[in-house]
Amino acid sequence: MYGEAYFNLQLKSKNVDLSELNQFLSTNGYTSSLSEDFMPLCLGVDMVFKRFVVGMGFNVMNSKSVKKQNQSQIIYANQEFFIDIGYDLLKNEKLRLYPFVGFIHNSVSLDIRDLQDTIPTNFQEVFDNPSNNATLFQGVTNIDLGLGFNYMFFIGERKTTCGKAKIYLPIGIKTGYNIQYSDGAWHLNNNPLNNSPAIDYSGPYVSINIGYGIKQNLNKD
Repeated sequence: MYGEAYFNLQLKSKNVDLSELNQFLSTNGYTSSLSEDFMPLCLGVDMVFKRFVVGMGFNVMNSKSVKKQNQSQIIYANQEFFIDIGYDLLKNEKLRLYPFVGFIHNSVSLDIRDLQDTIPTNFQEVFDNPSNNATLFQGVTNIDLGLGFNYMFFIGERKTTCGKAKIYLPIGIKTGYNIQYSDGAWHLNNNPLNNSPAIDYSGPYVSINIGYGIKQNLNKD
């Protein structure tokens, strides 16, 4: 019986529907829109036991911003945390093909900055005259359905306390579809805001990944 663990980096391509938010910005005098295309870099770990593949990690989507002349600025940022479990369809030392299901939680912030405010230069000024800025937060959970493929490059062996372990460099691709099942309300100071624009995280994505890890024989001698 073998156990495997791999650290990996993933580069993901994902589209987020910001149409309602962009329409709201346009109505309020913003002449440009927030881009809906994201390419976040993910740090994760995959663990394999028998033919089950468990993955978890997080990524930070590159933030997007727009300005309303020199009056105000909107900065949208999104951080994802994910966990999934799949089943390897191939009994192959070098190839892995696995459908998976998981959950993704989006932790989103919307920073609204008044560019006409004077920026405080010391700590006391912040308390004496708070600036007219606000940061809104939103939490959304998605179901993640997809398919992963890895090619396992064997690069050597090393001794561990459990005996010899094989070292692999997995390179692969994951493609899937997110289904949003919770409507995240925007919050200010933990208070929900009514009539706020919705953001739709449902849709397809694709990611490429490279990792490093070991395959260890778990059987005792």
